[in-house]
Amino acid sequence: PLSLIIAPLEQILSRERLNNMVRNNLKMVFRNVERLLRLVNELMDFVKSEENKLKMIVRTGDIVKFTHEVYFLFSDEAHRRNIKYQFITESNNIVAWFDKDKMEKILLNLISNAFKYTPDQGRIIVKIENVDRQNSDISMNLFDSYLLSNEFVVISVTDNGPGISPEYLDKVFDRFFQSPEEDLKSQTGTGIGLALVKNLVELHHGTITVSSEKWKETCFKVILPLGNSHFRENEIINEPVQPVSADLKEIYTSGLSSPADQDLVKNLPIILIVEDNDELREYLSSVLSMKYRILEAPDGEAGYEAAKTQLPDLIVSDIIMPKMSGTELCKMVKENMETSHIPVILLTSKTALEDRIDGIESGAEAYITKPFNINYVEATIKNLIDTRRKLFKRFSQEVYILPKEISNNPLDQKFLEKTLNYITKNVANEEITVENLATHLIMNRSNVYRKIKALTGQTATEFIRTVRLKMAIEYFESGELNISEIALKVGFETPGYFAKCFKNHFGKSPSEFLQDKMKKNNKIKT
Repeated sequence: PLSLIIAPLEQILSRERLNNMVRNNLKMVFRNVERLLRLVNELMDFVKSEENKLKMIVRTGDIVKFTHEVYFLFSDEAHRRNIKYQFITESNNIVAWFDKDKMEKILLNLISNAFKYTPDQGRIIVKIENVDRQNSDISMNLFDSYLLSNEFVVISVTDNGPGISPEYLDKVFDRFFQSPEEDLKSQTGTGIGLALVKNLVELHHGTITVSSEKWKETCFKVILPLGNSHFRENEIINEPVQPVSADLKEIYTSGLSSPADQDLVKNLPIILIVEDNDELREYLSSVLSMKYRILEAPDGEAGYEAAKTQLPDLIVSDIIMPKMSGTELCKMVKENMETSHIPVILLTSKTALEDRIDGIESGAEAYITKPFNINYVEATIKNLIDTRRKLFKRFSQEVYILPKEISNNPLDQKFLEKTLNYITKNVANEEITVENLATHLIMNRSNVYRKIKALTGQTATEFIRTVRLKMAIEYFESGELNISEIALKVGFETPGYFAKCFKNHFGKSPSEFLQDKMKKNNKIKT
């Protein structure tokens, strides 16, 4: 019955006449139905495996290629959460016999579990290796006693999440077991996933082990015998394994289809959504993801860490949250030199005037009360980003623009003043580098690079060049030096390169600029 719900939903979602809000609400319903359907199927598989009613259909295939296909399904999620996601293999091809559907469930459960418990900016490694009985530390008493295979394939999934305490390690594969540990309580589950995985691995006459060190490394290791001598004749089909199911790719991936699309998304502004209500955070993400790249955080503390490491273009945050409130988050963002430029929108159910004042005094650019109109939220985000882009254009084209005109935050103004002072004092030096500038500012090089980009819309190299060109105009107006002398004075190696950069930036050559200046002066005199 659940599967009958999905087809109509897909048809509804494809209708162009639905507005964005309705479409995204239906997408959320669709995803929840999919999750429920997968959960029911998993429960049925578990019951069948417990009653020895699951039938094995094994085919021959490249287990490395197959594992990599499943691994790839999670690449987009890894990119979105900035997780270091690696696939490691010593061999490009390992031929094995396995049941495709059951192996998919094994790998999907283990990798999705790793993502479930690994924090943003964490690490997940999927590794596959070929080992033989003689040169391995794998205990043979873990397997069926009649196994004749001398070779095994080992698939391990390792993460650096909260991990499992020693007293619970021998229980993780028990049915309906859910860890009572505080680190794991925030993640809900049924307690049948790993129990099912264990049963499916054993149907392949293999074994699964787990090792864990809290907040350092948790490793699930699936060990399967190679060959097919351990399977019954009626379980073996002499056909190759097909690729990972297309429906799984549709369910688990939201990646782009072409490099051009990837470049387009790469240039979209990054919005960090900080909200402890999972459904509301997911709703905001689904709506805003049509126009922006989205980062998520479940509380103020995680939001602040994401702001420092990812430097988003804008933050949308709830106020009442565990660990750190939205106003505290906003204050910390605005008081940190590396994040002070980031605009913050606060969302809250508090409507009193004092609360609004507190929100604005924390440095927030906007304060929106709940329940909010999503169109108003989108318009506010667009306005803040557009305002920043207009400032970028002004900085690029106008000769004289002060730091206080670029930002009203004192830390941003101080950063720009120190940066401009350093460049102007060393402008004749051709070798001004971002590294030297970072040393002068006592900041990390990459953070200096991103800070300049966020405040001016230019890379650090472009920014240094722009300052040189603006200083050249000041020399032009003094009338004391010729073009070649000015080029050397502001740090260009040759007058020709200086003229090229000047025209690219201001739309006219240095000589044309001087001619226009002379005409303007003559008009003033007459």
